[in-house]
Amino acid sequence: MIGCGVSVGFVCPNQSALSVSKNGLLHMTGSGAENSYFFVPQNADELIQLADAVEHLIIDEAQEIPVTWLSNLSKRLARHVGITLFYDLNQLGGNIPNRDVERYKRRISDWKHMICVFPDVQKFCLMINYRNSREIAEHYVGLLAHALPAKPMADIPAFETGDVVLHRTNCKDLQDVLGSLIRRLLQQHGATDIGVVTLGSGAGRLCGVLRERKLPVCEQPWECGVVIASASTIRGHERRVIVVVTGPADSLERNFGVAIDAYIAMSRAVHRLFVIEVADAWRISEAELFTWRQELPSLRRFWNKGS
Repeated sequence: MIGCGVSVGFVCPNQSALSVSKNGLLHMTGSGAENSYFFVPQNADELIQLADAVEHLIIDEAQEIPVTWLSNLSKRLARHVGITLFYDLNQLGGNIPNRDVERYKRRISDWKHMICVFPDVQKFCLMINYRNSREIAEHYVGLLAHALPAKPMADIPAFETGDVVLHRTNCKDLQDVLGSLIRRLLQQHGATDIGVVTLGSGAGRLCGVLRERKLPVCEQPWECGVVIASASTIRGHERRVIVVVTGPADSLERNFGVAIDAYIAMSRAVHRLFVIEVADAWRISEAELFTWRQELPSLRRFWNKGS
């Protein structure tokens, strides 16, 4: 549609995601995008106003747009205006406490209800993996398939680039391990080709420490340097090399929020993925892990019901 004379409104939840999508679309369509609007709405009314001004509305990363905004849009969308939502509920944001299954159910239920109120809705499952090498895709799909709200559905890519590298360390040695790895990677890659994603808090602090070591690091994906970021910050971006700093692998099973962050982080890698497990980063009791594993099947059944 963009570049074919149709007036299109392209919406993203934040400027970071918008800049990535806009640059890619303009590269493909060139001057044919003069009838298009690229927009980050600040409220539901702005989203509705944009829909009134175009023939078709495209919302990327729609899982990050508040459900109430989309519900209001569905009620006021003109019949002649088309809409396309691209979303991945395995990237659903939100600070949901560990084991809070009921809150996940509410989020999923609200989303599924909202989708159904759009008139003449048609659902398609896109399984094309255009980003990751085979080794990277197989690693995160295998690791997270039973920990995410829905089993990831994606083709395994054909191109290969080398095994995923796993390394275990502790909090005390993390800065030395990471600093050494970044220096070695910089011998083969440009700084903007490398990203470090921390699961949980601490990206800013880690960036400051690495900057003191004279490493070319930054905190935002659009800046020049090795980006040190959280999963939510790097969402929508990619790097040739990604280093994920995480707690022990079994901690990913305790909370969809942690698994979602891991899914986002690992899927940003195009050619190489390094996973650094910090043994004492997150402490989880066996009782907590057992309880979450008991709750997981019921939440999965709730997710799949009526899909």
